[in-house]
Amino acid sequence: MENQLEKPRASKGLSIACMSCGIVSLILCWYWGCGLIPAIIALILHSSATKDHAENQFSKVGKITGIIGLILSIICAIVWVLVMVLLGGAIYELIQQASGFMLF
Repeated sequence: MENQLEKPRASKGLSIACMSCGIVSLILCWYWGCGLIPAIIALILHSSATKDHAENQFSKVGKITGIIGLILSIICAIVWVLVMVLLGGAIYELIQQASGFMLF
Protein backbone atom coordinates (compact mmCIF):
# COMPACT_ATOMS: atom_id res chain seq x y z
CA MET A 1 0.00 0.00 0.00
CA GLU A 2 2.84 2.42 0.75
CA ASN A 3 4.48 1.84 -2.65
CA GLN A 4 1.30 2.88 -4.44
CA LEU A 5 1.25 6.15 -2.52
CA GLU A 6 4.91 6.95 -3.14
CA LYS A 7 4.92 6.42 -6.92
CA PRO A 8 2.46 9.19 -7.86
CA ARG A 9 4.37 11.65 -5.68
CA ALA A 10 7.65 10.70 -7.33
CA SER A 11 6.18 10.99 -10.81
CA LYS A 12 4.58 14.33 -9.91
CA GLY A 13 8.01 15.49 -8.82
CA LEU A 14 9.43 14.30 -12.12
CA SER A 15 6.71 16.19 -13.95
CA ILE A 16 7.43 19.41 -12.09
CA ALA A 17 11.17 18.99 -12.68
CA CYS A 18 10.42 18.35 -16.36
CA MET A 19 8.41 21.56 -16.61
CA SER A 20 11.09 23.54 -14.76
CA CYS A 21 13.85 22.29 -17.05
CA GLY A 22 11.72 23.11 -20.09
CA ILE A 23 11.18 26.67 -18.91
CA VAL A 24 14.87 27.08 -18.10
CA SER A 25 15.74 25.83 -21.59
CA LEU A 26 13.57 28.57 -23.08
CA ILE A 27 15.30 31.20 -20.97
CA LEU A 28 18.85 29.96 -21.69
CA CYS A 29 18.45 29.23 -25.39
CA TRP A 30 19.64 32.73 -26.33
CA TYR A 31 23.00 32.32 -24.56
CA TRP A 32 25.18 30.48 -27.11
CA GLY A 33 22.83 27.51 -27.14
CA CYS A 34 23.12 26.85 -23.40
CA GLY A 35 19.48 25.77 -23.37
CA LEU A 36 20.42 22.44 -24.98
CA ILE A 37 21.23 20.74 -21.68
CA PRO A 38 18.02 21.65 -19.80
CA ALA A 39 15.95 20.86 -22.91
CA ILE A 40 17.44 17.38 -23.18
CA ILE A 41 16.95 16.85 -19.44
CA ALA A 42 13.31 17.94 -19.77
CA LEU A 43 12.70 15.41 -22.52
CA ILE A 44 14.37 12.64 -20.50
CA LEU A 45 12.30 13.52 -17.43
CA HIS A 46 9.16 13.49 -19.56
CA SER A 47 9.91 10.00 -20.78
CA SER A 48 10.57 8.89 -17.19
CA ALA A 49 7.27 10.37 -16.05
CA THR A 50 5.35 8.65 -18.84
CA LYS A 51 6.96 5.30 -17.97
CA ASP A 52 5.37 5.64 -14.54
CA HIS A 53 1.97 6.14 -16.25
CA ALA A 54 1.59 9.50 -14.57
CA GLU A 55 1.67 11.92 -17.48
CA ASN A 56 -0.03 15.12 -16.37
CA GLN A 57 -0.14 18.76 -17.41
CA PHE A 58 3.27 19.50 -15.89
CA SER A 59 5.01 16.82 -17.94
CA LYS A 60 3.15 17.86 -21.10
CA VAL A 61 4.21 21.48 -20.61
CA GLY A 62 7.76 20.28 -19.91
CA LYS A 63 7.81 18.26 -23.10
CA ILE A 64 6.50 21.14 -25.22
CA THR A 65 8.83 23.74 -23.70
CA GLY A 66 11.73 21.27 -23.91
CA ILE A 67 11.17 20.72 -27.63
CA ILE A 68 10.79 24.44 -28.28
CA GLY A 69 13.88 25.18 -26.17
CA LEU A 70 15.86 22.51 -28.03
CA ILE A 71 14.92 23.91 -31.43
CA LEU A 72 15.57 27.52 -30.41
CA SER A 73 18.91 26.58 -28.83
CA ILE A 74 20.07 24.89 -32.02
CA ILE A 75 18.93 27.83 -34.15
CA CYS A 76 20.54 30.38 -31.83
CA ALA A 77 23.81 28.43 -31.70
CA ILE A 78 23.92 28.39 -35.51
CA VAL A 79 23.14 32.12 -35.66
CA TRP A 80 25.86 32.91 -33.09
CA VAL A 81 28.43 30.91 -35.08
CA LEU A 82 27.44 32.67 -38.30
CA VAL A 83 27.62 36.09 -36.64
CA MET A 84 31.09 35.34 -35.25
CA VAL A 85 32.34 34.10 -38.63
CA LEU A 86 30.96 37.16 -40.42
CA LEU A 87 32.27 39.50 -37.72
CA GLY A 88 35.70 37.89 -37.92
CA GLY A 89 35.72 38.32 -41.68
CA ALA A 90 34.70 41.96 -41.39
CA ILE A 91 37.41 42.66 -38.81
CA TYR A 92 39.97 40.94 -41.05
CA GLU A 93 38.94 43.14 -43.98
CA LEU A 94 39.19 46.29 -41.84
CA ILE A 95 42.68 45.37 -40.64
CA GLN A 96 43.72 44.54 -44.19
CA GLN A 97 42.46 47.87 -45.54
CA ALA A 98 43.95 49.88 -42.67
CA SER A 99 47.39 48.29 -42.88
CA GLY A 100 47.62 48.12 -46.66
CA PHE A 101 49.01 44.60 -46.84
CA MET A 102 47.79 41.03 -46.52
CA LEU A 103 48.01 39.45 -43.10
CA PHE A 104 47.43 35.85 -44.15
